[in-house]
Amino acid sequence: MDLKEIVSLSPEIKELINKIRNISYEINRHNWAEANAGNLSLNISQEMNALKETNAEWYLVTLTGSRYREMAQNPISSLTLIEVLANQEKYYPADSKPTSEWSSHRMLQQYFLKVGRKDRVIIHSHPSNIILLSQLPFFSDKNQINKILMEALTELSIYLPAGIGTVLYATPGSEELALNTLEAIGDSKALIWQYHGLLCTGENLDEAFDYMEIVEKAAELALRKLFLAKLKL
Repeated sequence: MDLKEIVSLSPEIKELINKIRNISYEINRHNWAEANAGNLSLNISQEMNALKETNAEWYLVTLTGSRYREMAQNPISSLTLIEVLANQEKYYPADSKPTSEWSSHRMLQQYFLKVGRKDRVIIHSHPSNIILLSQLPFFSDKNQINKILMEALTELSIYLPAGIGTVLYATPGSEELALNTLEAIGDSKALIWQYHGLLCTGENLDEAFDYMEIVEKAAELALRKLFLAKLKL
C-alpha cells in the first residue's frame, strides 16, 4: 500500500498531510527542533477504515531520522503508515522504521482510546526554553513547575486546566520513557520530557500545535522572571 496512493484517494488524508507540512514549517521556523528532528503521530483510523473497509487502528508516524525541515517540504517522504490489528503492527512500506519515540506515542494513543479521549494527535518538539526549564533543580516537582508557568502566563490555566505533566529523564525511545510518559499523562494535554523537549496532544493538529505555542511562551516568560529575580538577589 503506497501512501501517495492513499493521499490521492482520500481528500481528508490529503488535508492532514498538508497540515503536517504547515506545522512542520512552523516548528522549523521557530527553531523548536533538536537537529530539526521530527516526531509526531496521528490516528487516522476513521479515514482509513472508511477508505479500505477495514476495522483496524491506523496511524501516520514519522520515520526514524525524519526532520521537520524536510517534512515542511515533502511530508509524505518522512512518514510511514502503520496498521495495528489484534495488537500486531504492519508497516507500509514493509521495511520502514518509525521514529524511536513511537513506543511512547503508541502507549499514549492506546490510552486515549481506552479512556475515551478524543485526542488523536501527538507532536513532539525541542524548544530551547523547554529544555532549559527541564534542567532546573525543582523540575521533579510537578506542582512547582506548573505554579511557575501559570504565574508567568496566567491564561495558561484556561487553555490547559489539567496542567502540564513532567517526565523525568529516561533514554529516548526506551520502554522506561514510554511507561513514565503514560504514568504522567493523566488528563494533561502537554508533557515536558526532561532534557528532551515538549510533547503536546490534541483532537487535531492545530489544537496540539496551539498548546505547544502557549507552553513554550509560558516557559520563555517564566525563565525571564526567574532570571530577573536572581539578578535582584
